[in-house]
Amino acid sequence: FGILHGANDLKLLKKNNKIDNVGNFKKQVWFLVTYITSILFFSVCFYFFPFIGFMIFMILSAYHFGEQHLSFKVYHSPKWYLLAFRFFYGLLILSILLFFHQEEVSKIILNITGFEAKGMLFSYVLLSAIAFTVLFYFLSKKYLSADFSVLFEVFLLLVFSLLFKFSPLIWGFSLYFILWHSLPSIKTQSEFIYGNFTYLTFIKYLKSGLLTWLLSIVSFILYFYLMHDNSMLETILFSFLAAITFPQSLV
Repeated sequence: FGILHGANDLKLLKKNNKIDNVGNFKKQVWFLVTYITSILFFSVCFYFFPFIGFMIFMILSAYHFGEQHLSFKVYHSPKWYLLAFRFFYGLLILSILLFFHQEEVSKIILNITGFEAKGMLFSYVLLSAIAFTVLFYFLSKKYLSADFSVLFEVFLLLVFSLLFKFSPLIWGFSLYFILWHSLPSIKTQSEFIYGNFTYLTFIKYLKSGLLTWLLSIVSFILYFYLMHDNSMLETILFSFLAAITFPQSLV
């Protein structure tokens, strides 16, 4: 489901630019080339400049998670403090995950970037994320919809904290990524593409992205089958996520 929610990115671009399946073939090819190029560009950046690539991934992921989580709770506006609120809310969720898995995350960061993240760094990031989330909440208050409840959001953050604390890193991240990010994103995308979200539109969504989805999963499984050393599982998994998060955040 995590991979599936990005399988229809090109369809979203086509819908947003009012391109049907028959017309404007050149523009469809242009979208495809641009999308793939952005993945290759980020992958090259990640390979040659891993620390910069990792920081870009964290920034994009934080905004992407915050934007999806607050999609029905914050009115759309270009106000900079609303963008900041989305970013720091997403960063808060990520920083809770990192805080409770410092040893594993430090190992992943070291394997990817060569940078050794100290324990205090995770505490500073978490405290900063809390402080700025609260600050930008008050600045953005008048743009929050009736669906936004401070008590419910605090309750959710406590749920995330318990989930991340008492589950392994990959399980904790996967459950958040699927239940609170990917499935709501599929719902939002289906409403945008088909006008509503029902069982039938979900099947349409699944069929539309099926080839991309299967290619991604088969390639990923084949890669691990051919690997003789799975000790880098977490590192490779997050590198893979980084490569596909970059273009999807742009979409």
